[in-house]
Amino acid sequence: MAFFRKLLDRFRNYLDSLEGEEDKSHKTSDNTLRVIKTARNLEAMNNSIKKGFKLVVKEVEQTDKFKSKYKLAQYKKTNEIMQFGDYRASNDRDYNTLIDWTSYNPAVFENPYAAYIIPKDLKKGERVLLEDLIEHYVSGTWNQGDVFRLSRSEAIWNGKDFDVDVSSYAMGDIIG
Repeated sequence: MAFFRKLLDRFRNYLDSLEGEEDKSHKTSDNTLRVIKTARNLEAMNNSIKKGFKLVVKEVEQTDKFKSKYKLAQYKKTNEIMQFGDYRASNDRDYNTLIDWTSYNPAVFENPYAAYIIPKDLKKGERVLLEDLIEHYVSGTWNQGDVFRLSRSEAIWNGKDFDVDVSSYAMGDIIG
């Protein structure tokens, strides 16, 4: 169950990052760390600059190391279409397969660049929460073949960039 809670958390983090609320980078998370937002397009970057924030602009590397599997099926009784991510979840007698098991890379972003939005008063050595990581780190693997990307992490500001603490939010390896 903890695995699915972490997946739900990843999905919520992703949806939050799409809201474009870069001016909330001074707000704190539940654990009192300041939250650093990420701008993933020019409009968000320029809006942040106009509001007085500094940016750490980075290239978003292309990678194929992350993969998630899915199967799309239609429930025979109601015609509802369902997506499965666990080999054990679909009972073929109750479902018609629309797309059989396949993998895709969920770590694909619209632009090849992004920027962390840095508050003016961020102190060197301050620990923060990077809400939407630009860099690609592995959060964990599942013995069914999935490799998950770390979407958020704690980090320490070194004055020019962040030293990411991968272990702060990594899921680790999952067997199931």
